[in-house]
Formats: sequence, C-alpha cells, structure tokens
Amino acid sequence: METHQSDSAPRAVARIPRVIVIEVRSSESESWVGNFVRGMTRFDWVGMHPNESDVLVVAGGQGYLIRPDTRSLASTFGGEIEGVIQYEPRGALVFNHEGLHFESLGPDGVQWKSRRISWDGFDDIVIRGSVLSGQAWDALHDTWRPFRLDLDTGEVMGGAFPKGPLDRCRNPFGDASE
Repeated sequence: METHQSDSAPRAVARIPRVIVIEVRSSESESWVGNFVRGMTRFDWVGMHPNESDVLVVAGGQGYLIRPDTRSLASTFGGEIEGVIQYEPRGALVFNHEGLHFESLGPDGVQWKSRRISWDGFDDIVIRGSVLSGQAWDALHDTWRPFRLDLDTGEVMGGAFPKGPLDRCRNPFGDASE
C-alpha cells in the first residue's frame, strides 16, 4: 500500500501482523517512521487530515491523528473503523465505524456524527450528490433495510436500528463540540 498525494504525504512501508509501519516526510523536518498497532478490523488507510497539516492513520480499524512536524500522536479514535469515504464538497472524510454509524471529519474537526443506523453492517453503499444511501442490517428481522444519510448534516432517514436517546456516539477526536 502506498499513497502518492505529495512529497510530504505519508506512505505505508511495511505490514507486520499486529503493526503497520508508516514513513512520513514533512517539508519542515526529515522523514521519520512510525509504528501503529492494529485494531479490530482488516481495514488499513493512510492520508492527510482535511486540515492539510495533520496525518491520519487507520491500522486495522484503529485510528491515529498524527502531528508530523512534531512527530507526535495527537489522539486515537475508532478501533473498528471499516472504511473511509472522501466527500469533496465539504472537504471531509466520512468514517464507517463498525458498520453501525458514520462520522464526518472536516478541516476544523468533527462536522457531525450520525445516529446508529445498523445492527451489524452496511451493504450497497452509493453516493449521489450529498446523499449516501445503502442497506443496513436488521438483526431482529434477519433482513436489510434501506437508509439515506445527508453528508452535509449527518441526518439519517430509515435504517435498521431504532432511533433513541442513546444512539449518538461519543466524539473520538476529542473536540469540545460534543
């Protein structure tokens, strides 16, 4: 796996069963290597934070927010991330957390967190304009249920998980806007 966003973009240089090794090159400092412990999924991803300064690493579903110029870990998030979708109109990344809910990260931090949509996974994900649609697993009825997610607001219509007071997820990026 290798990314080619720019000379300063991070790139994966090795995979060890429980660790992913990333080389980071920064315009202000020499290149350096970081080792990131894998989480609970098989999903690996490396890219720039929408703020274009920080680096995001997802190693086996475990997320890391890295400040490359200081070579420091700013925060961890996720643990069971299953995917990342780039949503260009808002300059955002949308994380699929555990196949249960989504979260949007923009240049200024977390933009929204959806309510829980599925009991256990998504299927047939499609983006048209500002709407992400797909199927959410309904464990109670052993079937898939359609849903629509507004990528600008995080509002959900449909899905398989009942809407309730405990359906909002905590903010893994540590923003004060929870």
